[in-house]
Amino acid sequence: CSGVAGVTVRVDGEDAGSTDEEGQLELQAGSGPCRIGLDGIPPCLLPGGASEFVAHLGATESDTVTLEVATLIWVYWVPPDEPEEPDPDWEEEDVPPDEDGTVWVCTNGDQVPDEARPINGILRCPGA
Repeated sequence: CSGVAGVTVRVDGEDAGSTDEEGQLELQAGSGPCRIGLDGIPPCLLPGGASEFVAHLGATESDTVTLEVATLIWVYWVPPDEPEEPDPDWEEEDVPPDEDGTVWVCTNGDQVPDEARPINGILRCPGA
């Protein structure tokens, strides 16, 4: 798995940079506890729902802080478009079939259209 790119990282209130395309950022060596803050990722996706935490750097030769980030998904149903009136010149086999709508999955709530409707069920992700 890769990390989240573009997250702004603060160390003790000072800007330390942003995570790269792999979600990593190398911090300057320090020692002892420091307060790390994250901007650009919703706190609800972070452990404990907190965007700030204390890390004890310098305790080992190779300090790495790894955070598990949740991924929200939206599963919704979009009803079919209003049926068109069949052209009177169409043959029986040319008439478009009735549609039952479409189920969609996305990871960005901004992509959910206004006409979308929630659905109930269980989403299984084997191997995830």
